[in-house]
Amino acid sequence: MNFVRDALDGLGNLPGRLWRGLVRARMVGFVVVLVAGAVALSLASVSRDDGPSGDGDREGSVVVDEHPTEPLAPVDPPTEYRIVYAVADGTETVVVRRPFSGRLETASGTVVSVFGSLGSDGTRVAIPPVPAIGDNGFAAAASERSERRRMTAIDRECDVYRVRSGSSSVDVCVDASRLVLETYEVIDDKPPAHRVAIELDVSPAITADTFDLPGTEGAPAHEGGGSTLAVDATTRPPVETWYELSTVPAGFTHRGRYEVIPPDNTVATADWPENTTSVVDVWVNGPVFFAVDQGGTRGRTPPFSDSPRAEAVTVAGFDGAEFVAGVRWSEVRADLGEGRYVRVYGTVDRETLLRVARSLAPVEGDELVYLDN
Repeated sequence: MNFVRDALDGLGNLPGRLWRGLVRARMVGFVVVLVAGAVALSLASVSRDDGPSGDGDREGSVVVDEHPTEPLAPVDPPTEYRIVYAVADGTETVVVRRPFSGRLETASGTVVSVFGSLGSDGTRVAIPPVPAIGDNGFAAAASERSERRRMTAIDRECDVYRVRSGSSSVDVCVDASRLVLETYEVIDDKPPAHRVAIELDVSPAITADTFDLPGTEGAPAHEGGGSTLAVDATTRPPVETWYELSTVPAGFTHRGRYEVIPPDNTVATADWPENTTSVVDVWVNGPVFFAVDQGGTRGRTPPFSDSPRAEAVTVAGFDGAEFVAGVRWSEVRADLGEGRYVRVYGTVDRETLLRVARSLAPVEGDELVYLDN
């Protein structure tokens, strides 16, 4: 039974382990911690404000330029780092080895991510190839800038990128190396949630167990737990048209090809198309990565929701292609109809994503060969 083929064909009654009796994986406490580590993911639109955000100067953070004409000059991002943030109920600590390994420690517990897996104190699930938990700054510069701030405890400046949705907003302050040093979140009339860096180490002591996954193995894919399975990179799903990358950007290495079923009803993959099965190719260059994701939705439903961040772009062979800026990653995507889609996403810049999307060439499908399970 080829479950990738079934999903890509958009079947509504998928048999076997993939969709039989889909049970939503509700992980008590796990979702709460994830939300704390992905502050700016759920807000939909981006806009510029002519003045400083929030209350101007605030504890641990001062405005140094209300209207900077240029962003901070970029410097090479660190591959590893550790940041301690001051928050209302104490501190939060993020340790990251880019692009996929992260550790987030909060008052609610600990979450650890590695490639293809994410675990809390009680539960572990398979996840798609996405950036490390807590590493939210790579794509923020694609948004509109506001003021510039200095974090007083670490004497480091960052540019504010404002994300709005109705009466709610999140300011994400990103430094020249694309580290998030501060978030300032206002949801309706609730008191602001402030998170400000008080310690920073770009050469942290990472031990062998820093990214050990806590918790026990979660639900299998057919119960909503998701899976990420390696497949032979020379094989393709048996679909009429598949897309292969004809030109790889310099410096990038192919990490592998994977069949991906995202976990059901968790915020671990908030920006992932819902109810999908796909095959994802991943390329890595030091701390950054990009991926080509080709898949289909259960029941032939549209794969993407409308986004005010979407920008129409020209990609030969893909009508209606869009570029969508994000906080954790950005993407170029195309709805192929009947529930099928192609997208190129990652922590690289907009032009690299477009270059990759424009180098995708159609080939015939084949048959996937699994390397594990």
